[in-house]
Amino acid sequence: KLNEVVRKVIVYFFIVSILFILGCGIANISMVEAPILTVEVLRQETEWTPSKIEMMIRFISKEYKFDCNELIWLAEQESSLYRNKKCGDNGKSCGLYQIKEITWNEFVQKYKLNYTDRFNPVDQTIATGLALKDGKQLLWSPYKKLLAH
Repeated sequence: KLNEVVRKVIVYFFIVSILFILGCGIANISMVEAPILTVEVLRQETEWTPSKIEMMIRFISKEYKFDCNELIWLAEQESSLYRNKKCGDNGKSCGLYQIKEITWNEFVQKYKLNYTDRFNPVDQTIATGLALKDGKQLLWSPYKKLLAH
């Protein structure tokens, strides 16, 4: 779905640009409703590939002013090349950033998140980005390992 949305947006802007360059009056073109990429659209994605996950992290980072490179690095460390359905710690830590249920509940309350799907990579990215911005890096073991060296 996501690739289809992005493709439609690119095609739409390409056509409008060509018509503008050729001197056609764009005022005479009826506006086609172009799909817009939003957090809500991303939340509805069900087939997550590594490239979609990286694109989503970049989009969320831009929207929320997060450090994109930090989120990508942490996702690579925690879920081995973006396996967002991976669970560790005997099933206690799950998802892209391996968040435990108790930690997720704390994030939802502390950051006043209006969504509660800790298994959704979009929601995990937003919650993780907020926690990292808040200086909570040591909730994740890759940061602890960095400090130990």
